Amino acid sequence: MSDFFGKDDGNEVSTNLASYIEPYVKTGLAGASQLYQSGGPEFYPDATYTPFANQTELGLQMLEQQGTPSQTTNLGTLLDDTVQGNYLAPTTNPYLTDTYNQAAGEITDTFTNQVLPALSAQFGSAGGSGSQIQGQIATNAAGKLADSLAKLQTNLYGQNFQQERARQMQAGQMLPMYSQLARQPIMDQLQVGSAVEGKAREILGDEINRFNYYQTRPEMNLQNYLRNISGSFPTQQTIPTSGLASTLGSAATLGSLFNSFQGDDAGPTAGYVGTGLGALLGLLG
Repeated sequence: MSDFFGKDDGNEVSTNLASYIEPYVKTGLAGASQLYQSGGPEFYPDATYTPFANQTELGLQMLEQQGTPSQTTNLGTLLDDTVQGNYLAPTTNPYLTDTYNQAAGEITDTFTNQVLPALSAQFGSAGGSGSQIQGQIATNAAGKLADSLAKLQTNLYGQNFQQERARQMQAGQMLPMYSQLARQPIMDQLQVGSAVEGKAREILGDEINRFNYYQTRPEMNLQNYLRNISGSFPTQQTIPTSGLASTLGSAATLGSLFNSFQGDDAGPTAGYVGTGLGALLGLLG
């Protein structure tokens, strides 16, 4: 360990850590050097984000494929077509066309199979079969038939138009609600996916915290170690002395001993004699 030097009355003073503390300080310094050379802790090796859960991916896929929510079922398609007025025209409403054709067919059959034969029979019995009057009556009857079919068509199509317009308005009011209902299964998938991702995020956070703990544990152990041995380290001082200082010290010691042996009768010079004796022995030594 390094020494700390000072001056003590002209003499160089060396201050060292106490010998019993030196091994611990050396261990701490070696550990710090090893940590510095290791390059520090590593970054968490895996992804630090939570991936989409399967439910979330399914929900997003359903949203992407769905487009307009009402198109997912036959009911949704019917609502869309109704709102767009696709059933207002007879050509797009096969049921309306069939209804008219059936009613018009029945009227035409009645005219052809009943009205015209009865008219011919009446003129035949009166001897006027094939007359101009019969032809005119038949023409008038055919005109009435055409008028009847036209009225039938107008009434039937007009009534259907009014009914379909009412349905169109109702469908427009129902479509937002149906769209919300159609999206509900998707929202359920996304909600479940969010819950799964939340738990996965907690697990990932726990794994990262554990990884970081073990990455920094050597540094924390070293810090705790150094903190426990730090503070005011015990020291010891060594004061090297010159030959003269050693001699004077020995002289003083021997002089004191000599005087103590002489007692009070030694006289005023006894102290100098003791000191001189001590110095002499010191120089001889």
